[in-house]
Amino acid sequence: MKVFANYRQLFAGLILAVVSWAVYAPAIHRVFVTDQIWYLAELDGQTSLKAGLHFYDYAASRRYWKGDDALFRPLSLTWLAVGNSLFSYHHAWWNVANIALHVLVAFSLYSLLMTVHASSIALPAAVLFTVMKPPLELVIWNHLGGYLLACLFLAVALRSFVEILRRPSEKRLRRCTVVYAVAFTAAAFCHEAMVPVCLIAGLLILWSEWRGQKRVTMKRAIVLFSPVLVFSFLYSFHIRRVERIFYVDRPDVSGMFDPRNVVAVIPRTLSVLRRWISEIMFPAALNFGVAPFTRFAKSFTFSGQSPAHVFDAFLCLMAVGLLTYSLSRKHVSQMIPFIALLCGACLAYIAVICLGRGQADVMSTTYYLYFFCFVSVVLAYAIVDFERLRGLVPAVWFVLVAMILVHATETSATTRAVGRVNEKPSAYLTAIGAFVASHKAESGFTFAVDGAPMDLDPEIPLIEGYPDNPRAAVRSPRLTEILFARYYNRQNPRYIINQEGLTSRLP
Repeated sequence: MKVFANYRQLFAGLILAVVSWAVYAPAIHRVFVTDQIWYLAELDGQTSLKAGLHFYDYAASRRYWKGDDALFRPLSLTWLAVGNSLFSYHHAWWNVANIALHVLVAFSLYSLLMTVHASSIALPAAVLFTVMKPPLELVIWNHLGGYLLACLFLAVALRSFVEILRRPSEKRLRRCTVVYAVAFTAAAFCHEAMVPVCLIAGLLILWSEWRGQKRVTMKRAIVLFSPVLVFSFLYSFHIRRVERIFYVDRPDVSGMFDPRNVVAVIPRTLSVLRRWISEIMFPAALNFGVAPFTRFAKSFTFSGQSPAHVFDAFLCLMAVGLLTYSLSRKHVSQMIPFIALLCGACLAYIAVICLGRGQADVMSTTYYLYFFCFVSVVLAYAIVDFERLRGLVPAVWFVLVAMILVHATETSATTRAVGRVNEKPSAYLTAIGAFVASHKAESGFTFAVDGAPMDLDPEIPLIEGYPDNPRAAVRSPRLTEILFARYYNRQNPRYIINQEGLTSRLP
């Protein structure tokens, strides 16, 4: 039986890897974008792990475009440090690594679903998450591997949460608790929005154990809340290092805890929730702008005249109908702690984002939906009473497969568009990278680019300090000057690459 389970897991992992590569591979040549370029500018061409780890507390250490001082993500920045050490200016390698992380998240989701309930639909549910259109930018933006790691660690923590609630033997309980604490701690240091999720989880476990007539000790509570305690302790040092802990670069309020901002969080959270659910259920109505060197732009327009939109609505009605039919009071009551955790996680996540970002930013930013899609799939799976669905298995498979095909088709179309618009800038930067690789062993090797087109080698504005400082110094180096800073010498280069890509060596 154990051998069969291992083969099943291997098969699931293989399917998820193949599907991910088929859908996202067309976009692996997406060039570096905004935040990642600024990060590489901070490193000034250094590729050592030590240089990268210097920015573990990025908000405190960064020189350009300071802001978001409340953020503290040392494990996310550790991933960037490792990536910079391994991949440096090779944007395609960064993107392949991100797809690999996405596969790990999808596989961890599959393992979590099988822990909640071993079912044949766990794999298609994980595949659906893998190909979902709304959060696709996170998978193909090389700067955001830390978000993927946060979801990976969260999946591990949620699996331990489920096992703890099943009241295993003392030995297994201790092991699950250790995994729970370590995974939640890692998730929190990847993304601070995991902190309230861990807090909710700890409270629910204690409540469940108290209801089960189990004695709740202070030691048990400390272990369960250790991720929050450890994060809070280290965060206190972060607060001392940054200059403006509540500053964010946004025009609508003066700070995160401005009274107007705090009061508006709840209605804005509900508005974002409605919009995100719509984007998941109607992927054909969601469109992305995919210009190179910039974040994705996003628009959502549903039309009853579009056959694709109508078909999405049909699938949505079928999915809601099946979920509603599958509900049973007995099953929901058994799953209340887990359902409460997932609902609390979604609301807390959106509220944290709405606290630090304006409404327009939240609505237009694409990668925020990755966590939401992850939790939504788990929540839908958790509330299903599979006993009630026994006679409707063909309908369930039809809806899942249809939704997979719709999302995969839409996502693939977007990634192909990303590949097309990035083809020329990617080829240009790759050619310069190959030139550098072939000459960097030369003693005193330097080069400069002369007259490169802006659409291939744009100027990158770098504001020193906070962007609201009118006296802040601004410099605008070319992208190649940032990526190849170790060898770039504008004043006295040994080689010059001209507009046609031809190289001349100076005497």
